[in-house]
Amino acid sequence: MKIYALFGITCVGKSTIGKLLSDRMGYDYYDMDDEIQEYYNDTLDNIYKDCCFPMSRDEKQAKVFSHILHKCKRDTIIAVSPMYYYKLFRNLLKNYSVICIELKDTPENIAKRVIFTDENDEIIVDDIGEYKENLRDVKYFIFRYKNTFAHLEWKFYIGGRSALDCADELEIILKASPEFWQDMFKRNKDEYMPVENPYEKYINYIIRRVQSEKSVPAYLASELEGKLGLKGFIEEILDNQMAWFESGSEADELTYILQKTSYKEEMIEIVLWFAECYQMKNNEISVYVDCLKCGYEKVFLKEGKELFMTYFVCEKCKTKMVEVYKDEQ
Repeated sequence: MKIYALFGITCVGKSTIGKLLSDRMGYDYYDMDDEIQEYYNDTLDNIYKDCCFPMSRDEKQAKVFSHILHKCKRDTIIAVSPMYYYKLFRNLLKNYSVICIELKDTPENIAKRVIFTDENDEIIVDDIGEYKENLRDVKYFIFRYKNTFAHLEWKFYIGGRSALDCADELEIILKASPEFWQDMFKRNKDEYMPVENPYEKYINYIIRRVQSEKSVPAYLASELEGKLGLKGFIEEILDNQMAWFESGSEADELTYILQKTSYKEEMIEIVLWFAECYQMKNNEISVYVDCLKCGYEKVFLKEGKELFMTYFVCEKCKTKMVEVYKDEQ
């Protein structure tokens, strides 16, 4: 008997793909959300409303997951509701030899599939919601369950395709000998995993760092309201930084950008700092200093533990060095 469990965040396509796949392969099928409602004889809204903590919700879900696994008597596919605490269902996967597959897609594609239900779990067909709000929520849930799903061996990339196309490919993979799965899942990843544009990766890194800086949110709320937004704000500063490089201006970098924009000096400095941190992270800033330990000439600048602090590290022996000024000696 084989048990396949499809994992993934809400609206990624577990239920639709799982049902299509089970029909084609002649397997039993369980949708965990449906099973939860049947087990507790209530709507999902009522079942979870008393769960004050995520652990309480996951405990209820894990109990039903165990109940489903116990019912399996033949080859089965299960669409599993997202659970955060891996330890609650880790032993179940092992004891029942469950083959776990995480379904993955881009936040943008998932946000388009978000549906809404009322308190009776009936789909609200006339309320499609705000796309930006859906996208924000999807990104949050991808981040929330990232570490949990990292424990699962197999990853299947949807790539914005239809459920029919995904069921077709998964059927071919699952019918193949497991010794070929590594290569087949890898080919799926190579073809459908989104590749982040280098510039977007650079911008997104700065966005994450700016958002994590405690002094930033209050400023953003007042300064950027109704303007370009955080991404546009960062891009404007970087565009002016590039213009400064190309202009040959006698003004220093910060003064030039201050003259071209209306932003506060401390915010410009933070963006420029995190842009430099990205370069340091990728070993893009070398310095004309020989290693004090081994004498190797390739030494990189690295980000320190505090804002605007740096240190040197030798590429060869990894020795860390700090710059000390005469008035500090």
